[in-house]
Amino acid sequence: MTRLVTSPKRFASTAAAGALIALVCCITANAAGAAIYEGPPAGLIYHEGGTSHTQNVHTAEYNNQSWGFFPNKPPISGANTSPSISMVCSGASCIEGEGAYTAAVNASSGTVWFHSWVPSSNWSDSGLGYAPNTSPSVSGLWTAFQAAGSDHLYLANFGSGSRIDTDLQMSPETSPSVTNGHETPYVAFSAAGSDHLLLYIGNGTRIDTGQGIAPGTSPSLVETNGNFYAAFAALGSNDLVIWDISTGTGVNTGLQMASGSSPSIIKWGGYLVAFSAAGSGHLGLYQSGTSGWLDTGQGMQAGSSASLTQRGEGSQAHWDAAFQAAGSHHLLTYSSSAGATDAGEILGEHSSPSISGGVPEE
Repeated sequence: MTRLVTSPKRFASTAAAGALIALVCCITANAAGAAIYEGPPAGLIYHEGGTSHTQNVHTAEYNNQSWGFFPNKPPISGANTSPSISMVCSGASCIEGEGAYTAAVNASSGTVWFHSWVPSSNWSDSGLGYAPNTSPSVSGLWTAFQAAGSDHLYLANFGSGSRIDTDLQMSPETSPSVTNGHETPYVAFSAAGSDHLLLYIGNGTRIDTGQGIAPGTSPSLVETNGNFYAAFAALGSNDLVIWDISTGTGVNTGLQMASGSSPSIIKWGGYLVAFSAAGSGHLGLYQSGTSGWLDTGQGMQAGSSASLTQRGEGSQAHWDAAFQAAGSHHLLTYSSSAGATDAGEILGEHSSPSISGGVPEE
């Protein structure tokens, strides 16, 4: 059951409640018989669970509640890590009119593996080691990850071959978030020692926001309307906070996140954030300019995180969230146009899926 819930406390003015009603409308309209959007497929990547394939990784395309699995399987994944996927083109701009993606996996070999452009292309071993219990982040051709040994934030462009050791040490068992992957990359991460939210820009600029991130959790970064917003679980309270790095201001939503989970933020008008709510463990959504949040009623596996994407544009635009369901460990998607869909695929217990599609990521 989907519920519109008033946030218990506010730390900034977000008076336009109509924006959240707009967030809910498409779900309600679909229940009344509105058509499900049939546009470019979304790319999904996830760890397979079950008794014999706990470390396998699969990629798939998801469109209008149907699944088509890519013919080539990614490498075997390392333990306690999740893969990442990014759409780089869609429709006529792609080979054979299909969605094209880049993806990265922290493999059991101890190195980051990368997949580029089209579903039929091969995976390649970068030879770059990653820190245990961390995950990569992909945007365009850039991949960001925590490097083995040094724990430095490391970036690699698997198109140009560029590699950047930032010399910035990350908090243990945390992962970065990269965006603007077709140009100069922007990366948000938790800094070692202070647990502060830091932004690294590919031109060498570094910004310490002074905002503390809960240990063992990771931020999510998006560019929208010229500003860069980072969503994270606040140090101490575990409240969902959205920080505008461009202006140095933020909003503490007063919405407490489940322990050990991290949010996902996308461009949606202003921004839209998916998170696991404390207490219920339900998939929740918070939109900029609103005074409440959307409780989808869908339980998420403890310690896992959702992944959010936009599909389509204009009047056909909607969002999809992918997550691991509580109890069953099934891969579920929740859409503003179609509600919940159970893919029937079992995920690894300590992993989260990644979804991207419909609109190329910036």
